[in-house]
Amino acid sequence: MITPAASKLIRIALPFAWATSVVVGLIVLIDYSSAPGDMPQSRNAPSSAKAIALPLGNNQSTAVMFLHPQCPCSISSVREFGRLISRAQDDTAVRFVIYQPEEEHPGWRDTELVRMATELAGGTENVLFDRGGKTARECGVNVSGHLMVFSPDGACRYSGGTTLSRGHEGDNAGANQAFSALTNEDQDFLQCSPVYGCQLFALEAKNAE
Repeated sequence: MITPAASKLIRIALPFAWATSVVVGLIVLIDYSSAPGDMPQSRNAPSSAKAIALPLGNNQSTAVMFLHPQCPCSISSVREFGRLISRAQDDTAVRFVIYQPEEEHPGWRDTELVRMATELAGGTENVLFDRGGKTARECGVNVSGHLMVFSPDGACRYSGGTTLSRGHEGDNAGANQAFSALTNEDQDFLQCSPVYGCQLFALEAKNAE
């Protein structure tokens, strides 16, 4: 039997326990959202898009984003990508490489993310469904939302993300670096920034369970 004194202590302790759980939950959430899915390195980026099966533009800069169709974080990445293209206001070829497992699951392509990508790319002809992640692996891409910018001659000038953290939109260094790669014709070096998104191949393993 709970005594009046014990009951009073419980009533006092419960709000503190609830507050503590909320704070811990917020810390975990913030830590997850701010942790990059990948840190691209210049040595992992393809030296030229011509060496791999990427659908480049014709004598123009090409921006290619890699996606997992079921990654919720990448909604923000695509939106920032769209803003980036609008800011650039140049003749940029927009392409998407969307991960597809060897055995495609029902409804795999029927997602809001795929619809957004297709619209931004200007049609399905500019969207590559990457069976088994072959192209992504060749490019050293492991995370959904990874953007690569190639110069007209096929040289990679940017490799990284377009968001500040997972699922968060707003001004950020990665998008600004990508913008510079798209608009600065004299840039002859590669810039890299963190990518915030879901692991391409980890999601495949999870869905297969």
